[in-house]
Amino acid sequence: MTLVGGVQRGKHNPPAPVILNSDRYFLGSIRNPWDWYVSLWSYGCDKKGLVYSHTTRPLSHGTGDRRPAKNPKKWNHCYSDVHSASAFQDWLHMMNDKNYWNDFGEGYGVNPVASYTGLLSFRYLNLFCRHVPASLTSIHDLFAYEKQNCFINNFIRTEHLEDDFIKALEAFNIYITEQQKQIIYSAGKTNTSASRNSTAHYYDKQTADLIYEREKIIIDKFSYTFPDK
Repeated sequence: MTLVGGVQRGKHNPPAPVILNSDRYFLGSIRNPWDWYVSLWSYGCDKKGLVYSHTTRPLSHGTGDRRPAKNPKKWNHCYSDVHSASAFQDWLHMMNDKNYWNDFGEGYGVNPVASYTGLLSFRYLNLFCRHVPASLTSIHDLFAYEKQNCFINNFIRTEHLEDDFIKALEAFNIYITEQQKQIIYSAGKTNTSASRNSTAHYYDKQTADLIYEREKIIIDKFSYTFPDK
Protein backbone atom coordinates (compact mmCIF):
# COMPACT_ATOMS: atom_id res chain seq x y z
CA MET A 1 0.00 0.00 0.00
CA THR A 2 2.96 2.31 0.60
CA LEU A 3 3.96 2.04 -3.05
CA VAL A 4 0.61 1.96 -4.81
CA GLY A 5 -1.75 3.64 -2.35
CA GLY A 6 -4.88 2.15 -0.86
CA VAL A 7 -6.42 1.29 2.49
CA GLN A 8 -6.67 -2.07 4.22
CA ARG A 9 -10.28 -2.90 5.02
CA GLY A 10 -10.64 -6.08 6.99
CA LYS A 11 -8.70 -9.28 6.47
CA HIS A 12 -9.47 -12.39 4.44
CA ASN A 13 -12.83 -10.95 3.37
CA PRO A 14 -14.36 -11.55 -0.08
CA PRO A 15 -15.01 -8.37 -2.07
CA ALA A 16 -18.41 -6.74 -1.79
CA PRO A 17 -20.65 -7.09 -4.88
CA VAL A 18 -20.16 -3.43 -5.85
CA ILE A 19 -16.40 -3.99 -5.98
CA LEU A 20 -16.61 -7.43 -7.54
CA ASN A 21 -18.76 -6.09 -10.37
CA SER A 22 -16.50 -3.12 -11.04
CA ASP A 23 -13.68 -2.89 -13.57
CA ARG A 24 -10.96 -3.27 -10.94
CA TYR A 25 -8.06 -5.65 -11.16
CA PHE A 26 -7.90 -8.34 -8.50
CA LEU A 27 -4.75 -9.68 -6.91
CA GLY A 28 -4.75 -12.84 -4.79
CA SER A 29 -2.15 -14.78 -2.84
CA ILE A 30 -1.62 -18.52 -2.55
CA ARG A 31 0.81 -20.83 -0.79
CA ASN A 32 2.10 -24.35 -1.15
CA PRO A 33 -0.54 -26.39 0.73
CA TRP A 34 1.95 -28.63 2.51
CA ASP A 35 3.76 -25.59 3.88
CA TRP A 36 0.51 -23.73 4.62
CA TYR A 37 -0.73 -26.41 6.99
CA VAL A 38 2.55 -26.50 8.90
CA SER A 39 2.47 -22.71 9.14
CA LEU A 40 -1.14 -22.68 10.36
CA TRP A 41 -0.36 -25.32 12.97
CA SER A 42 2.86 -23.69 14.18
CA TYR A 43 1.01 -20.36 14.44
CA GLY A 44 -1.36 -22.18 16.78
CA CYS A 45 1.62 -23.45 18.76
CA ASP A 46 2.23 -19.74 19.45
CA LYS A 47 -1.39 -19.64 20.69
CA LYS A 48 -2.37 -17.41 17.79
CA GLY A 49 -4.95 -17.52 15.02
CA LEU A 50 -8.66 -18.18 14.70
CA VAL A 51 -8.27 -21.91 14.10
CA TYR A 52 -6.31 -22.23 17.33
CA SER A 53 -8.81 -20.05 19.20
CA HIS A 54 -11.86 -21.92 17.95
CA THR A 55 -10.49 -25.39 18.55
CA THR A 56 -9.05 -24.92 22.03
CA ARG A 57 -11.67 -22.85 23.83
CA PRO A 58 -15.13 -23.99 24.94
CA LEU A 59 -18.14 -21.97 23.83
CA SER A 60 -18.69 -18.84 25.93
CA HIS A 61 -21.52 -16.33 26.10
CA GLY A 62 -21.68 -13.78 23.32
CA THR A 63 -20.08 -15.94 20.62
CA GLY A 64 -23.21 -16.30 18.50
CA ASP A 65 -23.67 -19.67 16.88
CA ARG A 66 -20.06 -20.77 17.32
CA ARG A 67 -20.08 -24.30 18.64
CA PRO A 68 -17.78 -25.48 21.42
CA ALA A 69 -14.79 -27.53 20.36
CA LYS A 70 -15.53 -31.24 20.61
CA ASN A 71 -12.28 -32.01 22.40
CA PRO A 72 -10.31 -28.86 23.40
CA LYS A 73 -7.86 -30.95 25.45
CA LYS A 74 -6.97 -33.05 22.41
CA TRP A 75 -6.53 -29.97 20.24
CA ASN A 76 -4.35 -28.32 22.89
CA HIS A 77 -2.15 -31.40 23.02
CA CYS A 78 -1.56 -31.10 19.27
CA TYR A 79 -0.28 -27.54 19.82
CA SER A 80 2.05 -28.48 22.68
CA ASP A 81 5.35 -28.81 20.79
CA VAL A 82 6.19 -26.93 17.60
CA HIS A 83 9.02 -29.36 16.83
CA SER A 84 6.90 -32.53 17.12
CA ALA A 85 6.07 -34.22 13.81
CA SER A 86 3.66 -36.59 15.56
CA ALA A 87 1.75 -33.68 17.15
CA PHE A 88 1.43 -32.03 13.75
CA GLN A 89 0.27 -35.25 12.12
CA ASP A 90 -2.37 -35.78 14.83
CA TRP A 91 -3.57 -32.22 14.28
CA LEU A 92 -3.67 -32.67 10.51
CA HIS A 93 -5.75 -35.83 10.79
CA MET A 94 -8.19 -33.98 13.06
CA MET A 95 -8.38 -31.10 10.60
CA ASN A 96 -9.43 -33.58 7.91
CA ASP A 97 -11.76 -35.67 10.08
CA LYS A 98 -15.45 -34.84 9.60
CA ASN A 99 -16.04 -35.35 13.32
CA TYR A 100 -14.03 -32.17 14.01
CA TRP A 101 -14.90 -29.94 11.04
CA ASN A 102 -17.31 -27.80 13.04
CA ASP A 103 -14.65 -27.06 15.64
CA PHE A 104 -12.84 -24.43 13.59
CA GLY A 105 -15.88 -22.60 12.23
CA GLU A 106 -15.95 -20.66 8.94
CA GLY A 107 -18.96 -22.68 7.78
CA TYR A 108 -16.62 -25.40 6.59
CA GLY A 109 -18.24 -28.27 8.46
CA VAL A 110 -21.72 -27.63 7.00
CA ASN A 111 -20.59 -27.18 3.40
CA PRO A 112 -20.73 -30.28 1.13
CA VAL A 113 -17.32 -29.45 -0.37
CA ALA A 114 -15.70 -30.40 2.96
CA SER A 115 -16.25 -34.06 2.13
CA TYR A 116 -13.67 -33.89 -0.68
CA THR A 117 -11.74 -30.63 -0.20
CA GLY A 118 -9.48 -29.28 2.54
CA LEU A 119 -9.69 -26.02 4.47
CA LEU A 120 -7.17 -24.17 2.30
CA SER A 121 -9.14 -24.90 -0.89
CA PHE A 122 -12.35 -23.97 0.92
CA ARG A 123 -10.89 -20.59 1.85
CA TYR A 124 -9.52 -20.16 -1.65
CA LEU A 125 -12.95 -20.71 -3.18
CA ASN A 126 -14.67 -18.35 -0.76
CA LEU A 127 -12.15 -15.56 -1.32
CA PHE A 128 -11.40 -15.87 -5.01
CA CYS A 129 -14.51 -17.28 -6.66
CA ARG A 130 -18.01 -15.96 -6.97
CA HIS A 131 -20.55 -17.52 -4.59
CA VAL A 132 -19.75 -21.21 -4.14
CA PRO A 133 -23.02 -23.16 -4.45
CA ALA A 134 -23.81 -26.12 -2.22
CA SER A 135 -24.73 -28.10 -5.34
CA LEU A 136 -21.08 -28.93 -6.03
CA THR A 137 -20.89 -32.59 -5.09
CA SER A 138 -17.59 -33.81 -6.54
CA ILE A 139 -14.03 -32.68 -7.15
CA HIS A 140 -14.81 -32.75 -10.88
CA ASP A 141 -17.62 -30.22 -10.35
CA LEU A 142 -15.28 -28.11 -8.23
CA PHE A 143 -12.57 -27.96 -10.87
CA ALA A 144 -15.10 -26.85 -13.50
CA TYR A 145 -16.64 -24.27 -11.19
CA GLU A 146 -13.29 -22.76 -10.20
CA LYS A 147 -12.18 -22.48 -13.80
CA GLN A 148 -15.30 -20.53 -14.74
CA ASN A 149 -15.70 -18.38 -11.63
CA CYS A 150 -12.28 -17.42 -10.29
CA PHE A 151 -12.11 -13.62 -10.68
CA ILE A 152 -8.45 -13.08 -9.72
CA ASN A 153 -6.39 -11.43 -12.46
CA ASN A 154 -2.99 -12.25 -10.96
CA PHE A 155 -1.80 -14.51 -8.16
CA ILE A 156 1.17 -14.03 -5.88
CA ARG A 157 2.75 -17.25 -4.67
CA THR A 158 4.09 -16.84 -1.15
CA GLU A 159 7.20 -18.77 -2.16
CA HIS A 160 7.94 -16.11 -4.82
CA LEU A 161 6.35 -13.18 -3.03
CA GLU A 162 8.52 -10.29 -4.17
CA ASP A 163 8.98 -11.42 -7.77
CA ASP A 164 5.30 -12.21 -8.27
CA PHE A 165 4.23 -8.91 -6.72
CA ILE A 166 6.46 -6.91 -9.05
CA LYS A 167 5.20 -8.91 -12.05
CA ALA A 168 1.62 -8.25 -10.96
CA LEU A 169 2.26 -4.50 -10.74
CA GLU A 170 3.68 -4.53 -14.25
CA ALA A 171 0.68 -6.53 -15.50
CA PHE A 172 -1.54 -3.80 -14.08
CA ASN A 173 0.60 -1.14 -15.84
CA ILE A 174 2.06 0.06 -12.55
CA TYR A 175 5.79 0.53 -13.07
CA ILE A 176 8.08 1.17 -10.15
CA THR A 177 11.65 2.32 -9.84
CA GLU A 178 14.63 0.14 -9.00
CA GLN A 179 14.75 1.85 -5.62
CA GLN A 180 11.13 0.88 -4.97
CA LYS A 181 11.90 -2.70 -5.99
CA GLN A 182 14.64 -2.81 -3.39
CA ILE A 183 12.14 -1.66 -0.77
CA ILE A 184 9.94 -4.63 -1.71
CA TYR A 185 12.83 -7.10 -1.56
CA SER A 186 14.04 -5.79 1.79
CA ALA A 187 10.66 -5.69 3.54
CA GLY A 188 10.34 -8.09 6.45
CA LYS A 189 7.68 -10.76 6.83
CA THR A 190 4.65 -10.35 9.08
CA ASN A 191 2.43 -12.85 10.93
CA THR A 192 5.28 -15.30 11.23
CA SER A 193 4.77 -18.40 13.35
CA ALA A 194 6.96 -20.07 15.93
CA SER A 195 10.47 -21.20 15.07
CA ARG A 196 10.04 -24.62 13.53
CA ASN A 197 11.73 -27.33 11.54
CA SER A 198 11.57 -27.63 7.76
CA THR A 199 8.21 -28.47 6.22
CA ALA A 200 9.32 -31.94 5.14
CA HIS A 201 10.22 -32.79 8.76
CA TYR A 202 6.56 -32.88 9.81
CA TYR A 203 5.12 -35.20 7.18
CA ASP A 204 5.11 -38.93 6.69
CA LYS A 205 3.88 -40.50 3.46
CA GLN A 206 0.31 -40.84 4.73
CA THR A 207 -0.10 -37.18 5.67
CA ALA A 208 1.74 -35.97 2.56
CA ASP A 209 -0.68 -37.99 0.44
CA LEU A 210 -3.60 -36.65 2.48
CA ILE A 211 -2.75 -33.07 1.51
CA TYR A 212 -2.33 -34.07 -2.13
CA GLU A 213 -5.81 -35.56 -2.10
CA ARG A 214 -7.56 -32.82 -0.13
CA GLU A 215 -5.90 -29.79 -1.77
CA LYS A 216 -5.74 -31.10 -5.31
CA ILE A 217 -7.45 -28.11 -6.88
CA ILE A 218 -4.69 -25.76 -5.68
CA ILE A 219 -1.86 -28.23 -6.22
CA ASP A 220 -2.89 -28.86 -9.81
CA LYS A 221 -3.61 -25.24 -10.71
CA PHE A 222 -0.32 -23.90 -9.39
CA SER A 223 1.81 -27.01 -10.06
CA TYR A 224 2.84 -27.36 -6.44
CA THR A 225 4.97 -30.28 -5.32
CA PHE A 226 5.88 -31.58 -1.91
CA PRO A 227 8.71 -29.44 -0.47
CA ASP A 228 12.01 -31.26 -0.24
CA LYS A 229 13.12 -29.15 2.70
